[in-house]
Amino acid sequence: MTDQEIKKGIKDVCEISTEIATLYADKNALVAKLNSVPQDELQKAFDYYASRSGVIVDLRKDVLKYLKDGNKLDLTTLEGFIVKHKTGKENQYRAYKNYYSIFFPIITFYGHNPIREFIGQFISEIINRLQLKDKVKHIYFDFQGARQQGSDRLWFALFNKNQASQSTGLQIFADFHHGTIKYGIYRHSDASYIKGPIELSPESFDFEEMLKFYEENKNLIIDDEPIKYKLLTIPLNQNRLYKISHGSFKTKANESIRDVFKENQWIVIHEDTKKGQAEAFKNDLTEGDFVYITIGGNELFAIAKVKAGSWGYVPEDITDENGWIYREVEYVKAAINSDPSALKSLKEFIYPSGNSTFTEITIDKIEEANKNIFEPHFGVEFISKGATKIKEQGELQKHPNNIILFGPPGTGKTYNSIDKAVEIVTGIKSNHEDSKEIFDKLKKEGQIEFITFHQNYSYEDFMVGIRPDIEFEQLRFKPYRGIFYEIAKKAKENYLASKEQTALAKSFSQVFNEIIKPMVREELSIVKRQFCQGYRVV
Repeated sequence: MTDQEIKKGIKDVCEISTEIATLYADKNALVAKLNSVPQDELQKAFDYYASRSGVIVDLRKDVLKYLKDGNKLDLTTLEGFIVKHKTGKENQYRAYKNYYSIFFPIITFYGHNPIREFIGQFISEIINRLQLKDKVKHIYFDFQGARQQGSDRLWFALFNKNQASQSTGLQIFADFHHGTIKYGIYRHSDASYIKGPIELSPESFDFEEMLKFYEENKNLIIDDEPIKYKLLTIPLNQNRLYKISHGSFKTKANESIRDVFKENQWIVIHEDTKKGQAEAFKNDLTEGDFVYITIGGNELFAIAKVKAGSWGYVPEDITDENGWIYREVEYVKAAINSDPSALKSLKEFIYPSGNSTFTEITIDKIEEANKNIFEPHFGVEFISKGATKIKEQGELQKHPNNIILFGPPGTGKTYNSIDKAVEIVTGIKSNHEDSKEIFDKLKKEGQIEFITFHQNYSYEDFMVGIRPDIEFEQLRFKPYRGIFYEIAKKAKENYLASKEQTALAKSFSQVFNEIIKPMVREELSIVKRQFCQGYRVV
């Protein structure tokens, strides 16, 4: 590609991103754009949908026919079409937040072919100029969006060829949004920019400067190999573990559909799936639960964690069928051995070849699943509540737990102290996100205390001291016990209780007796007063 072709292509994509921002914000502008679509593009879109049917598809077909017949839309007419098709089917429209998200195919399916051709050539140019061929994979989504619900941005990403997707590792990216181009090095797992981003208008864009930036940072991508052989321990705590199979899409013809699921980080099931599986998928699956994803008995894909949010309908443009529903997840670990052929003979529901789409792996099955599925195929082991892996009960510590983390500000002392505290208390090593959840829970329960020292923080504040009693009229002091004293006291009580094999928690009878003791004392006092009033002592 010549520099002039690149400059023009960047300008065209930025202008379209500006136009689409307007179509999102202004319904009348959208109507005008639909009226301007050439007849040949209307005919192609109509032919594309001719053999298809669905809640949203049928609405598009009606609007396409109206335009193809030479009519012009106004906003009232367009909203009339929407009401006609939406009434009684409101659930299926939940994901379509904007009129553009419903009608974008009429505009983008064929009208945007020139920019798709440019982006394809542009990505190839970058890969060739950076000498990244056979070292990276790439992906891009245009203004139809990754979810086929329309988008106001176009973006592409290059990532290490051994990563499962751009979401599991680092990526070189470029993003066209609202008239600008932004590029940099990005990590999806924590939504952080490793380098950049640099954001420019099309007039300020310089391809050579972009290549220089990528060249300086490309080794980050080349070196971003997935960690395959380090065993990751995941504590379930109060969460559940499930298998989800995308076996309905296991054929080669459905590979593009599976790719959309993967890129969107969706797990998917049909709402008519029997034996209560669809209902469990909708209602039982909650934020923080884990799933392992398999493509029927053909492929093991990833372990994922369920994100917050309810289920939604998969757009018909993706599956060409109504009734598929999804939940959003975040990938925790890609399969290190995606071939499930060694498990073919195992037909129990928890296995890839088991006759189930969505099933819970209950606590009694976790050890078996770790041995046969998670450790050999994912490099992962799940730990049920109460289990420990680093030290067993009664095992002596090999290293002291009085640990000093040192370094300048911003080097991760606080960050790492959370992981280390959880490791000491629970004996479990985990990723930071899971450790933070455990840390917060243990802090609430009083098993962990966290304190930040200030220059004005004194010895007495931390250990034991005295403070003025401000509630007393005259000057006097009262003892004050600091955070170290209190946690040491708790630790001593906990230790003594464990030595005596008694729980710190009081039994019901102990608590009941403590409650009624003052009541009994008061009752005896009343009886005594009555006795003394009835008899005069001589």
